[in-house]
Amino acid sequence: MLLKSLKKSDWINNIFDLIFPKYCIVCQKLGWSYLCLNCLRKVKLESNIYCPKYQCKRVTGKGNYCPEHRRKSRSLTGVLALSNYKNKVIKELIHYLKYEGVKELADEINKLNLTNIDQQIVLKNSILIPVPLHPKRENQRGYNQSLEIAQIYSKYFNIPIENDLVKRVRNTKSQMQIEYDEEREENIKESFEFKDKKTKILKNKTVYLVDDVTTSGATLQEMAKTLKTLKYPPRRIYGLVLAKR
Repeated sequence: MLLKSLKKSDWINNIFDLIFPKYCIVCQKLGWSYLCLNCLRKVKLESNIYCPKYQCKRVTGKGNYCPEHRRKSRSLTGVLALSNYKNKVIKELIHYLKYEGVKELADEINKLNLTNIDQQIVLKNSILIPVPLHPKRENQRGYNQSLEIAQIYSKYFNIPIENDLVKRVRNTKSQMQIEYDEEREENIKESFEFKDKKTKILKNKTVYLVDDVTTSGATLQEMAKTLKTLKYPPRRIYGLVLAKR
């Protein structure tokens, strides 16, 4: 019965795995996936109980900024992170997904415990928006890693994705290569535009901007600021990232 239940695609994938087995990207252990169970267990999940502003220790909960940094954040309500970039497993996952072309690594997110985020995220009347890449960079990479991550979240949380509303119009330097916050803000300034500023699709919604990693939050802030210029803007805007630095 088990053999009959396997689809043709499953057979092909199983045969392919036998011929070309995978190695864990962290410990190099031979197996059937890019992250072995031992390494997956080493992923420490973020509690998101503190203000997401770097080094701020005020307790807020659910990724929200504290009152002081909420005023300074302008358009962004808060940031929810699955883990921390200091975690070696998450760091390697992001690196291989983003720079080594291992698109299938996004599927490994499903194996992590997402229940912690599930308890903090607003499920009703919400939308996921992947942070877009500039077309030139996306063509070079072959995909947008933020969209791949968003698709995993969309299936798990049952939240729709809106991927055609915002576009990236400036091919900027990578934010991770810039040391100072002020320079990151200047680098990403005016990088996003709308296809339709009069759209009502985000009106009174809770929007989650999906990205792989955030450092200063400049990219999320700039994109949130752009969304707030809509004629019918969202009610709340959060960042939803795999890791914060």
